[in-house]
Amino acid sequence: MFVFVENLAYYNEGKIIGDWFQLGKSDEELQCFLQDVVCIDELHEEYFIADIDSDNLSYSVNSYCDLFELNHLVCQFNELSEAEQMTVNALLETGIFNLLEDALDNVEHYQLIQDIHNEYDLGYYFLEDCNFYEIPEFIQNYIDYESYGRDILLSGDGDLTKYGYLMIA
Repeated sequence: MFVFVENLAYYNEGKIIGDWFQLGKSDEELQCFLQDVVCIDELHEEYFIADIDSDNLSYSVNSYCDLFELNHLVCQFNELSEAEQMTVNALLETGIFNLLEDALDNVEHYQLIQDIHNEYDLGYYFLEDCNFYEIPEFIQNYIDYESYGRDILLSGDGDLTKYGYLMIA
């Protein structure tokens, strides 16, 4: 995740003093960036995030959040497996958690089934792949998987996201 960090005092004076910073670095690198690039000092000590470049995590970032805390959270996110990262992204997309910190703390309580992208896939998954029911082959052509998937969604036990179907583990 990249953030464009600007010096707030200079911004209020009509000057743009700032640059892009890739989160997930050490505190020392972040401190040097703030002092050397964003010109944070005793007179100009406030900064803000003017822009975010991230495929996923921008849901949980506001302009005035603590950059050091956000950097630590991105480090935690980067340590997760790819499947866990996708689950965190799905949690943020659905709005179950609005803060990255909360999504990271609760990722183990959710399961993301990545191959499900629509109601048909959802219905098919629960009827065929989960083996809850033994459905004879001659009946399978008559099953409306999309309607069944829609009913599952209406039950409120999970959400479809661009990452897959998210449900409580």
